[in-house]
Amino acid sequence: MVLTLKTLHVGCVLAWGVALFYFFRILAQMCAVPASLLATHRILSRVWQLYIVLCTLALPAIACGLALWILFRVPGGWLHAKATLALILLGLQVYAGLALRRLGRGGNARGAGWFRALSLVPVVLSLIALTLALTRPF
Repeated sequence: MVLTLKTLHVGCVLAWGVALFYFFRILAQMCAVPASLLATHRILSRVWQLYIVLCTLALPAIACGLALWILFRVPGGWLHAKATLALILLGLQVYAGLALRRLGRGGNARGAGWFRALSLVPVVLSLIALTLALTRPF
């Protein structure tokens, strides 16, 4: 049971990080498109659907992590570091939704380069969380 839950958790966290990477890349592409073309309902509805999928990926990752932490009493300071990384990922997801809303209204405070650079953060955080989970360094 524990091994199954751990495997599910690792898979969900990696999928969540990759989906965030992809979502920020889409936001970077949307910055390059003129606002008049971006306002089409079809494009924005597809990107919002992807955001809903992104939120759906976050739920089992967080639920499995909490179950491992609470039900099976997994000890270690590495777990607090990993939980902090998960909160940062969740904050990035909220920021992505706000950025999408801003782009949908025609406003954009950041350029495409910002979103391209930001797209690497979820991947790095996911890999650090995976390393912490596998090595349990402290």
